[in-house]
Amino acid sequence: MLCVMYPQFYYIEVNVICLLLISWILVHYTTNYDKQTGNVMFIRVVYVTMFIMMLEIGQAYLDGRHGFHIFVLNNLLNVVYLPLTGFVSMFWFLYVFCDIVPRSEYVKWRPVFIFPTVVLTAVCVVSPWTHWIFYIDKATNFYRRGRLHIIQEVITYAYFTIASIMTLVSLLREKDKVRRSKRLTVLSFILLPLISGVTDMLLPGFEITWPAVTLSLLFVFFELQVAQISTDSLTGLNHRRRFDEYVESKLKPESAGSSRSYMFMIDVDLFKDINDTFGHLAGDAALVETAEILRSVFGPRNAFLARYGGDEFAAVCLCRDQEDARSLCVDMYEQFEKRNTRPGVQYRLMVSAGFSACTGDGEDAVLEMIKQADRELYAQKVVHHTQAHN
Repeated sequence: MLCVMYPQFYYIEVNVICLLLISWILVHYTTNYDKQTGNVMFIRVVYVTMFIMMLEIGQAYLDGRHGFHIFVLNNLLNVVYLPLTGFVSMFWFLYVFCDIVPRSEYVKWRPVFIFPTVVLTAVCVVSPWTHWIFYIDKATNFYRRGRLHIIQEVITYAYFTIASIMTLVSLLREKDKVRRSKRLTVLSFILLPLISGVTDMLLPGFEITWPAVTLSLLFVFFELQVAQISTDSLTGLNHRRRFDEYVESKLKPESAGSSRSYMFMIDVDLFKDINDTFGHLAGDAALVETAEILRSVFGPRNAFLARYGGDEFAAVCLCRDQEDARSLCVDMYEQFEKRNTRPGVQYRLMVSAGFSACTGDGEDAVLEMIKQADRELYAQKVVHHTQAHN
């Protein structure tokens, strides 16, 4: 009896420690996160993982104990537990999907994404009678896998696998260093659960999947915290403080080869009109879309991009000369015009930009460069506003 009790005790102890870690994540994350779709999905992953750990503790306690009420309770716990394994992987997939794909696509495909977990829930609910996914041995009150248990494993790991493939493809295409770092952390999330899941399938009873998920959640949580310190939560670009630190410590007048650093100050044209006409949610969407277009233009140049404040953005990158910097602005304007010609756009989105070369060291040189870029930005806005009103 003692030989059986000791593994059970240690199993419960490990799950309790994981629960404490998850509770710590919840306390810190729920007090600081904004309610964008991706963040909501991440917090759902954390909540569901916490419930799964609680249910596993209950299962470990009930397995092998005698009594009809134990038999009924063990069935009930597994009817809840097994669908949740599908839901946690689905929420993780949606977290990844919302980070990579526009929100409109998420809304369109959401019913398709949810359908497999609905199927899993249905077959789990009837399993106490059909023994498809699981059954509780009446003689011993121990959990046993059903003949179709593979359905639960396929659905659970399919979500994880597809999310990993999407992340890997996005990582290979991504140029922004901050977003690449986040993609790497997201990709690493699946490694520990995948290894533990394979171990669980090969060695039934060797349950380490959810402690592994807990460790992975900790890795992602710490990465999100680091990102929150240096990035703007709405656009995902560097924020103003990070930008100031960059130009003060890393911006040099002379760069490698024949190129030098140029600063671009960029402002959304008639942003107040978008807010007043279509609402603040549309205004937020315009800022997010602006950030994405700027990434597509400046990303190949390995530029440092930041949201400077409000509807203003800043970029620092290497250019050969003034003409090269000007051609970069022209390319940027063309990308916004392409966006405006797409069918179904709600409003016209355009920016104005000014630029200036880095010509000296120290705070005064940086301030002069920003002032020069701002002067050019203002002149360009006058031109764009005049064109808009004509």
